[in-house]
Amino acid sequence: MKYKLLCLFVLFSFSISDLYADIELSSKQMRTSDGLPSNSVRCMFQDSKGFLWLGTLDGLTRYDGNTFLTYQLESGKHDRISLADNRIKHVAEDKNGFLWIKTVPELFSCYDLQKACFVDFTGTGSDGENYSEIFMSSNGDVWLWHRRNGVRQIVCEDDRTMTSVKFRTKFGNLPDDRIKFINEDSSGRIWIGTMQGLASVYKGKLNLSIGN
Repeated sequence: MKYKLLCLFVLFSFSISDLYADIELSSKQMRTSDGLPSNSVRCMFQDSKGFLWLGTLDGLTRYDGNTFLTYQLESGKHDRISLADNRIKHVAEDKNGFLWIKTVPELFSCYDLQKACFVDFTGTGSDGENYSEIFMSSNGDVWLWHRRNGVRQIVCEDDRTMTSVKFRTKFGNLPDDRIKFINEDSSGRIWIGTMQGLASVYKGKLNLSIGN
C-alpha cells in the first residue's frame, strides 16, 4: 500500500512539474526614467478596470502595463478640480467606481473612473477640511472622519454627482467632534464613536447617545 502511494505521489509531482515547466517569471524595476513621477512609492492599488495606481511622494500615477499617466496638484486653476496634494498615502475604490486618494496633509481627493476626472465629493465645492480616515458602507456611501474635525457622509447620486452631510457638534448631529471610530452593523446602521458618546445613522435617521 505504501509503495502504491509513493508511486502515485511521484507521478503527481512529475505532472505538476510538466504543467509549470513552460511558465517563465520575469521582473522589471521601474524608476523615474521609465515615467514614474518619483521613486518613492508609498502605495499601490489595482482598480476594477485592471489599471495599477501608484501613490508616490510627487503625484498619483496610473500604469496600464506599458505607460504611466501621472496626476499632480494643479495650483492656480480654481475652475478645475485636481489632486489635493502630491504626497499620496493610500488609494481605495468604492462600490460606485470612485477612487479615494488620501494625502499626507490629511486631505482626500476623489477620482471618477468612468469619467476619468477628479470630482467634487462635497457637492458644494472643496472646502479643504481635513479628514484622516475613510469608511465605505455596504450601501455605497463613503464616510470620512477625523480625530478632531468630525465626520462627512458622501452619497453618490444616480447621475454620479455627489452630495454630502457634515456631522459636527455645532450642527447638533454629533456629541463630540473627536472621532474614535466608524463602523456598520449587520442591519446597515452606521455607528460613530466619539470621545463623549455614540451617534448612529440608519436610513437617514440620526440617534445620539451622549455620555456623562
